[in-house]
Amino acid sequence: MLKSDKIRRIARGIYDCPEYSELMGRTLSPDIQKVKQALVRKHKWQLDVYGDVALTYLGLSRQIVAKNIFMSSGPTTKFTLFNGTSIYFRHAPSRDLGFKYHLSPAIVQALKTLGKGHIDGRVVAKIREQIHPNMRTKILNDAKGTTPFVYKAIKQICGAY
Repeated sequence: MLKSDKIRRIARGIYDCPEYSELMGRTLSPDIQKVKQALVRKHKWQLDVYGDVALTYLGLSRQIVAKNIFMSSGPTTKFTLFNGTSIYFRHAPSRDLGFKYHLSPAIVQALKTLGKGHIDGRVVAKIREQIHPNMRTKILNDAKGTTPFVYKAIKQICGAY
C-alpha cells in the first residue's frame, strides 16, 4: 500500500491516506491535529494546550501560532514529519495536566504565559466572560494544585477573591 501511494508514512509508525486537491493540483499535507492525536494514542500521553495557543483560544491574543507545540505527560521531544513539518511536545508537571474541565488547562496555561505582572483587570474580565457562572466553582476547585500566582488569578476570575 505504501509503494502504491494509497498510504504514506508521516513519521515512524504513523501513516495516513493522502488527499489530493484538484484546486491546488497536488497532494495535501497531513492534518497536524490528526497526527498529534495519533502520536498521543501511540505513546499513551496526556495532552493539553500550551502557551500562546491558550491565549488565542481564550481570545487574549490574535496571534497565529507558527510552531506546533503541545504540553504532554511524556518527555520533551520533537517529531519531524516527512515534509519537514515539526510537532513539539513539552513535558509538563502533573499539576499542569489532567484537569477535569476543558477550560481549566487553557486558563492555567494562558495565565502562566502572560506571567505574574501582566494579569490585569482586562485579562480577568475577558476570561470571566467565557466561563459559565455554574462552571466557576468547578474550575476553581479543578485548578487548586496549580502555581500559587495562577490560582490567585483564577480566584479573581471566578469571583472567589
